[in-house]
Amino acid sequence: MTQLPLQQSPEFHNAARALGWPVMRRVLGAREVNLIGRTTPFGRVTLLSRADPPLPEELRTIGGLILVNAETGPCHPGLMALRAPRQHALVELAPKGAMRAGLRQKWRNRLSAAERSRLSTTHGALPPNPDHWLLKAEAAQARRLRYAGWPPALSSAWAKVNRGEARLFEAQLGGRPIAGLVLLRHGPSATYQMSVTTPEGQRMNAMTLLLWRAMCWASKVGCHDLDLGHIDPANAGLTRFKTGTGARIRTLGPTLLWHRSLSALPLGRSHDTRGQAASPHV
Repeated sequence: MTQLPLQQSPEFHNAARALGWPVMRRVLGAREVNLIGRTTPFGRVTLLSRADPPLPEELRTIGGLILVNAETGPCHPGLMALRAPRQHALVELAPKGAMRAGLRQKWRNRLSAAERSRLSTTHGALPPNPDHWLLKAEAAQARRLRYAGWPPALSSAWAKVNRGEARLFEAQLGGRPIAGLVLLRHGPSATYQMSVTTPEGQRMNAMTLLLWRAMCWASKVGCHDLDLGHIDPANAGLTRFKTGTGARIRTLGPTLLWHRSLSALPLGRSHDTRGQAASPHV
């Protein structure tokens, strides 16, 4: 089974269609990709996310303005590199004992403390309910912290059309949830989609425990890797949390722009986009 990023998986296509998003699957060269297209007052804009940089002649079949959040680099001549490559934390899943041995010491200590605590955990399929407490809490958290990502509705749609592939992990104290995590499975891969914890959950390392449970589940069902998402250099605490799992840092490709008017210009550039801000790889 082919390993694909979340945005290029058939499961993403199914969930996006269920939400009524303008998503389509097209053949570019020798591969099939997911594209999201939208008509704006400035013309048609299409997003190709987490795919290898296509050749300009392949993009001509789509037309309009095309943004490519490239999976790899460098880009081909005729595409303009807009933003620097960004980095993701990727856990290579293995048997439980090997993964535990690969944890960083402080992360392992916090996990052990959480396992000895009064916390209890539950795990199961995420209910396809857009009003689930965790989805509402994630939306509120995104507004409060001013970050943008895939909306919580995507997880709800994933649960509805990809049955059993959206997984909910909860930590409870005295019968009430104090932390929650959603994992989305797509083929032999999984993506850490969202998480919310209360101050009490933070003190008790609830999220460390939930992520460990999620890693163990994904490994047990045959996933090869777990994408923990973007590494933000400005958020050292979150970076330490993700890399404490033993995750390796993988550099993706740059954000690229294509339009037929650019094709004749020598605009293609490689990864040498240092000094530019990281792009929102959605």
